[in-house]
Amino acid sequence: MIHQILTWIYTKILSAIPIITFRNKMVNPKIDEGEIFSFFARPNMQIGLPNFKFATQITPEGRLYTGAAEYVFFINKRLLNKRIWTLKKGYLPAVCYNIKNDGVEYRFEIFQFYLDSKEKSRQINYVKIECINNSNDIKECSIAVGIKFHGRRHRPILAMNGGMMQTRFKLWKYKFENNHAIRGNKLLYLTSETPSKYWKNIHKQYHSPFTHFNKNKIVLISEFNYRLNSKSKSQIIIKIPHYPINITDLDTINKLKDIKWDDIYKEFEKFWDGMLSKGIKISLPENKVINTSKTNLIFNFMTQDYDNSKISQKVNRFQYNHFWIRDSSFYIRMYNMFGYPEIAKGIIFNILKYQVKDGNFMSQKGQLDGFGQSLWSFAEHIKFTDDVQLAEKLLPVIERAINWFKNTINKDKLGILPSTSAFDNESIIGRYTGHNLWALMGLNSAIYLTKKLNRLDLYKEYHELYDKFFKSFLRQLIKVSNRDFIVPPSLNVKGGVDWGNLLLIYPQKLFRPSSKFVVNTLNNYYNNKMAEGLATWMGYLHHYLTERIAQSFMILEDQEKVLNCFYSMLLHTGSCNEGFEMGIYPWGDRDYEMNYILKFYNFPPHGWFGVAYNTLLRNMLIREEDNNLHLISVLSPEWVRPKTEIKIEKANTYFGIIDYTIKSSSSMITLNFKSSFRNSPDKIIIHLPFFTKNQKASLNSESIPIKNNKIEFTSKSEFVLEVKWELDQKIQMNYKLFVDEYIKKYRQKYSQRKYK
Repeated sequence: MIHQILTWIYTKILSAIPIITFRNKMVNPKIDEGEIFSFFARPNMQIGLPNFKFATQITPEGRLYTGAAEYVFFINKRLLNKRIWTLKKGYLPAVCYNIKNDGVEYRFEIFQFYLDSKEKSRQINYVKIECINNSNDIKECSIAVGIKFHGRRHRPILAMNGGMMQTRFKLWKYKFENNHAIRGNKLLYLTSETPSKYWKNIHKQYHSPFTHFNKNKIVLISEFNYRLNSKSKSQIIIKIPHYPINITDLDTINKLKDIKWDDIYKEFEKFWDGMLSKGIKISLPENKVINTSKTNLIFNFMTQDYDNSKISQKVNRFQYNHFWIRDSSFYIRMYNMFGYPEIAKGIIFNILKYQVKDGNFMSQKGQLDGFGQSLWSFAEHIKFTDDVQLAEKLLPVIERAINWFKNTINKDKLGILPSTSAFDNESIIGRYTGHNLWALMGLNSAIYLTKKLNRLDLYKEYHELYDKFFKSFLRQLIKVSNRDFIVPPSLNVKGGVDWGNLLLIYPQKLFRPSSKFVVNTLNNYYNNKMAEGLATWMGYLHHYLTERIAQSFMILEDQEKVLNCFYSMLLHTGSCNEGFEMGIYPWGDRDYEMNYILKFYNFPPHGWFGVAYNTLLRNMLIREEDNNLHLISVLSPEWVRPKTEIKIEKANTYFGIIDYTIKSSSSMITLNFKSSFRNSPDKIIIHLPFFTKNQKASLNSESIPIKNNKIEFTSKSEFVLEVKWELDQKIQMNYKLFVDEYIKKYRQKYSQRKYK
């Protein structure tokens, strides 16, 4: 009873906060008037490098915050505030934005890279500002850079948010030395040329070193004035150490001074494109889809910490700068899917650090899903790599974990996992349905690995344990599902938030897809608990939770629901392809700031969104199920327009590496498939889009039947499939259409609300 009462109080209070805080709050729709759409009213960008604890923030105003200082820019004496940004090549973490003023265009480019790429030493933020006179007249213009301690809002400052502050505000001495700006005894920034003017603050020119007492005041301003002839341009390069450099370290400062923009940018581009080139290559005719995939893969690389063979995968550097088994298990599978098995293996080695004395895996106290997630991630890695040697090393670890599990359920009166007060995503004190579903997945994974290693004794034992546990779990599930066959978040208390209870057929098919538990639970959630096309959590939009809904409907072969989820996820990204977790209220102010007792920020970019998005995209194009290889489970009408092409290269699967190309015309597609199968699938299943009709197919020039919108045949290492069809022109789905519809609805709702 006490668990029930505490859960009720907790969920009622928390779920009421977004309603109280955000009711009737919307941002002016004028922010969407422009060529580039960003869902976030106050976007946030991370520029960083692997194996460095923190990254630099691009703030909602287009400034740079490092944790040591905030760097602000001026154009013609006016403080710059720029919300919409883009990325170099559409996906690289080099932020670009333009400002036009009186016939002059000001172009900003900002990225972070090493001081020395060979030694991978020091994080340096490189800023280039170009002034381009596009008019027919001579123009005078000025740009300036200054610093303050940090802004008041939307900064990752509090320890509960990640604690990015490097130091507390002090009464430092500030001074200029030629093109060096110095605070205390450390270099904050240097410029490629000597400034035209030095300013103490925005009102007073600089004459001598000074101190100041107001941490919100902008000081140490370097101003550059130019007289530009028609069609001419000038530029300034600003180099900002993420961690200020001691002025006595002359070697480092001189090395920084000597770096040329073009040289360092080429190294930066080569570094990140080189990382991407190692894995799968997905090409299709919708740039936003591909750019979002690449950018988020880079975000994931950016937030790794290395310890010899171990990789600690973080979610981002602003808020979730910690290690969790639950998200890392999904990272492991995604990295294997995308062709980075060594990274996946490094994360597995890091998970092993979190096996506690009793055998369970736990990175955060009370989170009992770590048992199943760890074993599942181990098995997923072996399925993708066939690394039997690693499997043998993991077996004793798995045995210890299974012994913990057996001891735990044998002591429990219901024979399932006990109650916990972890207040996980489900926000309950009690028995988590999701923890037990993960336990089933962990047991399944142990069964797979023991069979792989030919340990028939353990295989039999774990099979019997699975059957026994599943019966106990199902008995309790039937009891609490109230005869409606809707799986609740908890197995012993009412209330809570849907989370782990949604994992019924994905990422493992624990129930038959036709089961009432599956169909009723998923349809109830899709019809009643989604908003703006996304999943919800405590009344907030939840970006990456949407993926597990989409993946489940993919298995249920409801392509339209999958596409709605996919494009809704894409719609809710920023102009730099960044996604979030939660904290934004439906049809609200589109801000990740949450007002509890303290302001709490749920900063994008969120790494688990990146994992979820990339896993969903990959599975839409190629996936494994029941030892079968499924191709094009879900295609968008945008991707099969006439004269377009989809190309998959170096796709890693349970069965080996595959490549395929799909070329589209107005009335047919041609799919060329090649593989290097390590283990052949039982069947290859090709799904035809729901927006086509009158299909006819031929496989290697021979007619092949189509049944239930699918083509199935025994495995072939190479084939050519031709499908003639008619496209339903009434069905159009793409990113732009989803954006346009959202903007339209948002304006309508805004006009219906009353604002003072």
